[in-house]
Amino acid sequence: MDEGSETTPLLAGKEQRNETPSVCGKTMTRESWWSRRTSLEKGLMAGVSVFAVASLALAALVAYAFLRDTGQHEKPGFVGSVDVCNSLACQERATMLLAAMDDTVDPCDDFYSFTCRNWERSHPIPDERARYGQFDILRVQLLEDLKDIFGQSSYKGPQQNISDKVVAAYHLCANNTHTSDATLKMLKDRVISVLGHSWPLREDDQLSLSYSDIIGKLYTKTGHKGADAVFSMSVAQDPKNVTNYVFIIDQPSFGIGRNQLINATSAANKPITEAYKAFIKESMKTFDPQLTEEEVGIMVNDMFALEVNLAKSSRSQEERRDVNSMYHMKTIEELQQEMPDVEWLGMINSILSMVDITVKEDERVLVKEPGYCNATAHLLKSTNSTTVYNYVVWRMLQAVAPTADPTFRDLEFSFQRVTKGIKKREPTWQKCLRAFQDTAEDAVGRLYVDHKFSGEARDDMNKLVVLLRESFSLLLDENLWMDEETKKEAYKKLQTMIPKIAYADWLKNDTYLNNLYSAVEDISPETPFLDAFLNFTRNAAIRNLKKLHTFHNRTEEWISGAAVVNAFYDPEANSITFPAGILQSPFYAYGLPSPVNMGGIGMVIGHEITHGFDDYGAQYDDEGNLRDWWSNETRVEFKKKAQCFIDEYGSIKDEQANMNINGENTQGENIADNGGLREAFRAHRMAIAKAGAASAPTLPSLEKYNSDQLFFISMALNWCLNCRTEELKHLLQYDPHSPGKYRVNVPMGNFDEFSKAFNCPATSRMNLRNKCVLW
Repeated sequence: MDEGSETTPLLAGKEQRNETPSVCGKTMTRESWWSRRTSLEKGLMAGVSVFAVASLALAALVAYAFLRDTGQHEKPGFVGSVDVCNSLACQERATMLLAAMDDTVDPCDDFYSFTCRNWERSHPIPDERARYGQFDILRVQLLEDLKDIFGQSSYKGPQQNISDKVVAAYHLCANNTHTSDATLKMLKDRVISVLGHSWPLREDDQLSLSYSDIIGKLYTKTGHKGADAVFSMSVAQDPKNVTNYVFIIDQPSFGIGRNQLINATSAANKPITEAYKAFIKESMKTFDPQLTEEEVGIMVNDMFALEVNLAKSSRSQEERRDVNSMYHMKTIEELQQEMPDVEWLGMINSILSMVDITVKEDERVLVKEPGYCNATAHLLKSTNSTTVYNYVVWRMLQAVAPTADPTFRDLEFSFQRVTKGIKKREPTWQKCLRAFQDTAEDAVGRLYVDHKFSGEARDDMNKLVVLLRESFSLLLDENLWMDEETKKEAYKKLQTMIPKIAYADWLKNDTYLNNLYSAVEDISPETPFLDAFLNFTRNAAIRNLKKLHTFHNRTEEWISGAAVVNAFYDPEANSITFPAGILQSPFYAYGLPSPVNMGGIGMVIGHEITHGFDDYGAQYDDEGNLRDWWSNETRVEFKKKAQCFIDEYGSIKDEQANMNINGENTQGENIADNGGLREAFRAHRMAIAKAGAASAPTLPSLEKYNSDQLFFISMALNWCLNCRTEELKHLLQYDPHSPGKYRVNVPMGNFDEFSKAFNCPATSRMNLRNKCVLW
């Protein structure tokens, strides 16, 4: 869901100075909405309370007619409550909204700026961050909470449980007393102990390892770190039979963006590619000060050329949205015959030796990108083996060294100054906590849930999910472009979608949780942090590999840990996940009026439900299997409507970045944003209809906004964001989410109910003439 990362996460993704740059383009201002009302309208509005009190039917009808004409109305049966919620939660939310909003902006001209302009002004990007939005604030708060939890936990001796181990490892990282020389020596020694060679190797150095040997040794000693630099290898579900786990071979991610590698010399990309090469170069010189400038220059250029060729053989995110194009099941024997330049069986068995599994040539593996794998196998054969070795070890160090060593942390910061525009290095304690959020997410999640999460939110969320599911069901009822058989399949998928809220029940089971981390040894104050950290990365790899030849339980398996600020739709489980970390303000707060929570977390729920029916999720059926359940006619209509979003968003040029949104890459998130808004709004209306107007009191000092308007304002608050230009350019190239401004203005511009709520003229910018609608 995240503005940067989900499989599909809802909102953000992967991964801010004293001025406040505009976000995703300039905004226009007009006089405030209220000041544009005529004297007659203002006078009539003042009389609304008289009509509301009147008991005569004629008076009620007149009141409604007036409200309809002015736009300050509720639909029939949805009379706004005159009650004001004065609870602490409501007072805090009112303060938050009033501080964020700028009512000098016409909501019909730029609703994002109407809701978020003052928020932008009051939330300059911290020097150590590339962006600063609601997700980022909540993530920093979560890290502060974890720091508090870990800080209150003292060292436990032998027979540690996993909570003891992760706390001990964190303290080794955050309070590292070793000098940089000492930690560098540990890194160097670890490379030699794992691979039998130092790093980097000169071209004439003798390398006694094949590529398969390098990967096998790295995987078994460090987990996947670095081992997935050329081929990504893991165990995951068979997309066409999701109860089974299979070994999967895929193209990897790269040290920088794929487009930056392929178009390395373009004016836009050259500063980034040069900074990346400088990062590699300085890392090599740090490891081996005896290298001459000429030697290190040749090595870096050779490694970079290898990575460029890998990127050129890979496929783009847009191409990979067709899941069937990535389904190629082969036996290892067939793989070996087709791509003989890599010793596949030996390499796979070296990796699986971590969990005492041996496979034979008749083992079926899923090769997601055979074109990439074939080209890369040839490339490995034709490339000097020392270059391959240097590149693979570099990718391991890029992943591990900045967490373990202050010198590498400084080198990474120099790189990120160029690529992200950050001004200051991230605090060490934050980097340490994020490392364990990644490698020990369940252990960290248990600590967070025990100390910081309120169970009442879990029960409340279950009720909201039921309401949102009912809302989507009504959208299906009204759907005119689906044939009945396809619609039946859609109902079935909706009803079998599994909600996973806050945390898995097994997270509270000490025995179960400790078994998940059985490969992590006890950690003492004398344990080198690098050893402790690699203990956790190895354990993560072992947990993954152990799944081979077992069965997937879509109810028990979770796509995310609990201490995560995001939300997810998992197509291969047909499940929606809302970790405890996102069930916090501003997305959710227990006891807030229904329109406020529905505009916040309700939209998030609707977004994730819609992912099951976007261009990617719609390729999977009710059980999570990759299966075509669409009739030809309905599929054609679906693609037409999806194309509307591709064209609509793709035509938007962001002024700050001077780049267009990638409509193809963002289509799934844009479909989910638009559908999620409609579902949440309908659920908001349904909630008031069921519980009565008393369930929707207004907020203090916001009485002039009715419940519909408060819903839309609350939804827009989710996406308030400031972003450095460097980071924004990166997001526009690679992030499947549109920038925050467009996640507000475009879905609302496509939605008639928004224009009705704010009485937006047909010619206004927020009342789009050609509206895109899918769900």
